[in-house]
Amino acid sequence: PFAMYLAFGAPHFPIQAPSTDADPFMATYSQGWDVVRQQRYDRQLANGVIDSRYPFPPLGGTGPHQAEPIVPIPAWNTLGAARKADLTRRMALYAAMIKGIDDNVGKVVSRLQQIDRLDNTMILFVSDNGGNHEGGVYGSNTALTAAALTNMGQPGQNDGIHYGGGWAHVSNTPLKLFKHFTHEGGILAPAIMQWPDGFSAKGTWVETPTHLIDVMSSIVDATGATYPTTFKSHPVLPLEGTSLISMINGTVPDRTLCVEHETNRMIRKGKWKLVTESFTAHDSEFTAHQKLLYDMDADPGEANDLAAQQPAKVVELVDEWNAWSTRVGLPASRLIVSPPLNVTPASTPADLFLDTFNRAAATDIDASNSSMSGSRTPPLGSGTTWFEGFEGSGTADSIQVTDNILSMANGVGMSESGLNHNFIGTDITDTGGFSVSLRILSINTDTTDTANRFAGFGVGLNATQAAGGNDIGGITPSPIRGNTGNPGTADCFLELDFNGNVKLWSDGVLRATVPVGKTSGTLTAAFACNSFSAGATVTVSAYLDGTRLDLDAGSASMDQSFTWDEANTNYLALSARALNYVQVDNFAVRKLPLSTAMSIEGALKAGLNGSDTSLTADPDGDGMDNFGEWAFGTNPAKADGEVAATSLLLVQPEAGNFRFAHRRLAGFSGAGLGYQYQASDNLSSWEPVTVTEESATPLPASPGYEVVTLSLSPSNLVNKDRLFLKIVAEP
Repeated sequence: PFAMYLAFGAPHFPIQAPSTDADPFMATYSQGWDVVRQQRYDRQLANGVIDSRYPFPPLGGTGPHQAEPIVPIPAWNTLGAARKADLTRRMALYAAMIKGIDDNVGKVVSRLQQIDRLDNTMILFVSDNGGNHEGGVYGSNTALTAAALTNMGQPGQNDGIHYGGGWAHVSNTPLKLFKHFTHEGGILAPAIMQWPDGFSAKGTWVETPTHLIDVMSSIVDATGATYPTTFKSHPVLPLEGTSLISMINGTVPDRTLCVEHETNRMIRKGKWKLVTESFTAHDSEFTAHQKLLYDMDADPGEANDLAAQQPAKVVELVDEWNAWSTRVGLPASRLIVSPPLNVTPASTPADLFLDTFNRAAATDIDASNSSMSGSRTPPLGSGTTWFEGFEGSGTADSIQVTDNILSMANGVGMSESGLNHNFIGTDITDTGGFSVSLRILSINTDTTDTANRFAGFGVGLNATQAAGGNDIGGITPSPIRGNTGNPGTADCFLELDFNGNVKLWSDGVLRATVPVGKTSGTLTAAFACNSFSAGATVTVSAYLDGTRLDLDAGSASMDQSFTWDEANTNYLALSARALNYVQVDNFAVRKLPLSTAMSIEGALKAGLNGSDTSLTADPDGDGMDNFGEWAFGTNPAKADGEVAATSLLLVQPEAGNFRFAHRRLAGFSGAGLGYQYQASDNLSSWEPVTVTEESATPLPASPGYEVVTLSLSPSNLVNKDRLFLKIVAEP
C-alpha cells in the first residue's frame, strides 16, 4: 500500500492564476452571474445531479463576515461596466484555479493508469465547504480598473482577491447560503470517490449524508489497518466516522450528524435537518438562532421550514444536538436554546390588549397582528403596536419574535420597547384601574452585575418616552427602567431580576425589593386608580405566579403607591437586560378587577392552554368552572370530589350555632375577589345570609390559600329543621 499527499494551489483566497489560464474563461463569465447560474441549474437537471425537488434559487443575499453588511445580491444587469469587468476577471481567475487542480489530478490518474495501479487505488476528491461569500457581494468595495484590473491575481500584486457573494451563490447552485453557515450551501460539498477493485457499486450517485470524519474510517477499512488507541503514551480519541466503502456498497448507516461553526448549527437525523444561523437573513426569511426544520427527502433545497408543524421533532433534535455539543466540548454558551413551553391564555372581556406572540419569527415584532387581541385592537395591530425603540446590541435581532415568544436583549446589551398606545379612559377608571401581566421564561446571562439583569414592564410613560429607551446608565434619551442615580422615564416599573428578586421602581428610584427565589414566572401588577390626572395616586399590588408579594414590609399594607407625572399619559413598555437573551411571553393589559388575570394564570399554571383557560370553562368536567377552581384553590385540570370541588365543610350545629369552613384565597379582596353566602331550606329559593368570621389559617400545602371558619347568625336557624348553604365566588 502507498499514500500520497499533493498540495495544489487551492482555489481559496487570495485568488491567483496565470493570466493565460484565466483568459479562456472571460467570455463565459462576462455573461454575468444570473445567466451562468441558470445554465448551471439547467445542466444539473439534465445530467441527473438534481431533480425537481430543488427549486431554482432566487438571488438571495449575503451573510455576516467581519464588518461586511448583510445585503441582497443585485441582478447582474443593474451593475456598472467597471464593476462587471472586475467581477468577470475575478471569476475567470477562480475558474483557472479549479482547472489547474483538475489538470493536475488528471496527471495523477494518467500515471496510475500507466503503471496499472488505478483500479486498486482509492481516490477521494472532496471540498471542505461550500462557496465563500467573504469580501461582500463583490469581493471588494472598489472595482479594480486599468492596470490593477489587468494585473489582478498576478505575481507581486498582493491584491488579496476574493470573488464575493454573487459568484459564491453561483458556485452553490441550487443550494442556500455559503461557507460559515449550516444551510446546504455552506456544508454540502460534492465528493468523487473511485476504487474499482473495492466497490461493488460503480457509476452510482449516493445521496446519504456523509462527513469528513468518514475519511479516516474509510482509509482504515480499505487498508485493514488497526486504529491505534494510544500514540507516544497519549490516548487517541476513538474513530467518529463510518466507512464510506460499506456505504457505497449499499449499507446505509443509522446515525445522526451534527455540525457547529461560529454558532451556526445543524443536526441531520434521517430525513430531518434542524438548522440555526447566527444572523437574521437579509429578507427576514429567518431570524438569528431561529430553529428551522426541513424534510430533506422532500425538500433538499431547504425552501419550506416545518418547525411550526413539527414542534416535537424540533425539541428532539435540539436535545440531541445539545448532547453532542456537550460531549465534544463546545462551550455551554453555544448550546441551542430549547424551545420554551408555549401556553396561550384565553381572551376575556376585561382584555385591553393581549399579545401572545404566536406568529411567524421576525425582527419586526409587529409585522403581523396575529395573536394580538383586546378592546384596544385596533388601533393596536400590524405595524402600529411596538416601538422597538432601544436595541442595545445595535442589530435588529436584539428584539425578535421566535418560537412563538418574544426574545429581548439578544446578544450583548439591553433592549426596551414601548407600546404605541395610551392606556387611559373611563373604561379603565370605571373599573378601578388596570393590571399588567408578563410571563418571564428565561433570563440568560453571565454572572456580572446580576442585580441589573432583569425583565419587566413600566407604566406612565408619554409617547416620546415609550418610543425611546436606553441602557440603564444611558443619559440621552433616558432609559425606561433607569437605575439608582439615573432616573427612568416610567412612573412605575416592576421587574424580576437574575438574583431572584422582584423589584419596584418609581422614576428610577428603587422602592421595594422582594426575594422570591426564582428567575422565571408570571409577573402581575394591579394599578388601582380612579383618575389619570397629574398627581393622582395609583396603588400598586404585585404577584408572582399568583402569590401576592409584600411591597411594603415595614407596614401592615402589602402595597406601594406612586403618582402620575403627567396628565392623561399612560404608555406602557417592556424592558430587559442580559448578556445573552431574555425570553418573555403573554403580555396582557386588562381592566380590573385583578381576579380575571389571576384566574387565567391559575389555569395556565395547571397546564391548561387556549380556550381551556377561559374563566367559564370546565375542562376537568367536575361542575366547577376555572374561576371557581381558582377562588377555592382546587385544580382546574383534575376533577375533584364533591366536597373538595365546593371546598365546603359542614359542621354540626352546637348550642344554636352553625359553623362551616372552606378554602379561600388569602388576601382575596386585594385580588378583586369576593365570597357571597346564601342559605336555603328547599334547594330552590336562596337568600343571602350574614356570616361571622371566626378564624383563618394558612394552608402550607396550598401557598396563597387559607381555610376560614365562619358561623351563621342564630337568626338564620330559627324554625329551620334543615339548612343548605351555598358559597359563590365572584369578582
